[in-house]
Amino acid sequence: MNCPGSVLLYQHDLKSYRDLPIRMSEFGKVHRYEPSGALHGLLRVRHFTQDDAHIYCTPEQMLTECIEAIKLTLDVYHQFGFEDIDVKLSTRPAHRIGSDDIWDLLENTLIDALKELDIVAQINEGEGAFYGPKLEFVMRDAIGREWQCGTLQVDMNLPERFDLHYISETGEKKDR
Repeated sequence: MNCPGSVLLYQHDLKSYRDLPIRMSEFGKVHRYEPSGALHGLLRVRHFTQDDAHIYCTPEQMLTECIEAIKLTLDVYHQFGFEDIDVKLSTRPAHRIGSDDIWDLLENTLIDALKELDIVAQINEGEGAFYGPKLEFVMRDAIGREWQCGTLQVDMNLPERFDLHYISETGEKKDR
């Protein structure tokens, strides 16, 4: 939800492959107008603070960054006593941006990260964001209800759409 802020920070100056990965995080305010009857205590509210992070990296760094982000996410949940966490892989929807080659790379990177960590994920066919696939971390509360909490989304379409570049080892200007 806070992508424009990180995009502006990234665009502040030209980056080299030596600068990457760049990891940014923020706590941003989100306001939304929920329909009548949709408000539900702490879970469906009109205003909340969302933690959001963006990692800008080369395609070669993407697998390592995904593995480390998954490990961090699970570690934080474990610190709060959540041990029974389901992971769901949401794949390309029918209406999306980007080529099938990019989607193959992104989905396979998430699959490889899960394999590396020996995590079995449920596949949610077609439930990814329009710009990239995602992992959803789902926990259960004390009475067995499931709550989708964190997500890890990979996106190689944002750099092209927002003219984000870095200079490669060969001196080329690259957007992915």
